[in-house]
Order: sequence, then C-alpha cells, then structure tokens
Amino acid sequence: MKFSKYSVFAGLLLVAMSTSAAALYRWVDADGIVHYSDTPRPGAQVITLQKTNVTRSLRPTDRPVENVEQNDGEEQPFAGYSKAVINSPTAEETLWNTGGNINVSLSLEPDLQKGHRVMVYLDGRPVAQEPQTRTSFLIQNVFRGTHAVRATVYSQTGKVLQTTPTITFYVKQNTVNRGG
Repeated sequence: MKFSKYSVFAGLLLVAMSTSAAALYRWVDADGIVHYSDTPRPGAQVITLQKTNVTRSLRPTDRPVENVEQNDGEEQPFAGYSKAVINSPTAEETLWNTGGNINVSLSLEPDLQKGHRVMVYLDGRPVAQEPQTRTSFLIQNVFRGTHAVRATVYSQTGKVLQTTPTITFYVKQNTVNRGG
C-alpha cells in the first residue's frame, strides 16, 4: 500500500488537532526549571488555555473599487514642471576661494516627482554617472575661470521633461602679493 505525502500530512494534522484539545501540565523540577507537558506528573498544575480567537474572512464584494490608480507599466500622464531654475550659483555670480567645490541647487514646481531624475551639467559635461533623485549637488574640481551650469529633469524612461536656463558664474582665487 502506497501512501502519498498528502496522506501523511493529513494524518499528522489530525493527530496534532486531537492533541491540541488535551490538557497541559506545568511543573518545576528540583533545579527550579519550569517544564510543560501533555502528560500528567505528580505535583503538576493543570494549565487552562483560553479560548482561541477566531475571525471569519470577509467575503469579497462585487462592487467595483473606485479611485484605484491603474498602472500597467506605462508612465502616468504628467502635466510638467511649471518652474525649473538654478538657485545657486546665481547668474553672473563670482565665487571666491571655493577650494574647487561648488554647490548647485535648483527649484522645481511642482517638487521633483517620484521616478523623475535630475542631471546637472557643468560646462556641457554631466557631473554624475547617471541622473539623481535630488535637487542639490556638490560639484568638485571646479577651478578658476568662467563656468556654465544647467540641469535637466528626466522621466523614468529617460525622456527630457524640463531643462533649466544655463547659468554663467565665475570662480576666482585670492592671490598673494609677492611684492619685492
């Protein structure tokens, strides 16, 4: 006679259910260790279990659910950004003794949307390997001279959504007077 794994599982389940209704006992041994068992022992206390809470499942309704966003893998329509500007540095600003580091921050209205990314370009070159999910950047190795910065906002699929106007700024360093 061949038993399937389902028959064995069903049998074990029945045994477990029948023992779950059995009494439980608690006792403390000579070393002070508390033990529990389903077998009575001399001096053991019977443990009374509270009734198990049972909750019925809710039946699904046939009513359609309202206001549920459908996302079938395509981007949801986006009205666009009404404002995209670089706040820092400002146009024609001169930055002194930066140590080669500048902060670039931009404002977007509405705020940067979920899934959208920003890439900052310094002198026409991207400052990161890939677009980022932030609107504030620390750019390193920006030395003396005239520089141009702009930012572009991309969708999840890489579509250009908005580009800021290009800002020109200047980096200068103090010189040490070596008069003689």
